[in-house]
Amino acid sequence: MIYLAEFCRLFIFIVLVLAAWGKTNSFARFRDSLADTLNVPVQWRLLSALGLVATEWMLAAMLLIDGSWRALAMQAALLLFVSFALYIASILIKHRLVSCHCFGWENRHVNAYDFYRALILIAACFIMLTFTSSALTLVPASQWLLFGCAFMLAQITIHLPDVAALLRHDA
Repeated sequence: MIYLAEFCRLFIFIVLVLAAWGKTNSFARFRDSLADTLNVPVQWRLLSALGLVATEWMLAAMLLIDGSWRALAMQAALLLFVSFALYIASILIKHRLVSCHCFGWENRHVNAYDFYRALILIAACFIMLTFTSSALTLVPASQWLLFGCAFMLAQITIHLPDVAALLRHDA
């Protein structure tokens, strides 16, 4: 189970890095969208955007630190993903059209696949928190193999709406 926990840690790390990277690269658009998307007052949008992006970068960095910081980072990531899931659920229930800015600037609206993505991330956090152990350390080759697999799953998860559309198109 240590491999599964390590896989989930790397998966969450990659997702957080890609989310923070995307928001950082399109920061002005992301900042401006917060006023509309989250009903953040204009005077607070810069601080809100900086806070969210900094939180994602910080949690990703903390996941690289061995020990209690790693568990704390995963608990905070779990809280972040649960918050995202609840927000997405409220958008879907109210049938609001809200642009997705989860991984930077995207020209599409939040949909059910964004909610499913949040559930996948929540499950990965739970798995990592449940099965993590410092009793066994993995050899670098195992770490890199897990990293590669986690990167592929992160890409599929990030692009879940696109993957679903492709699968529906091919069926």
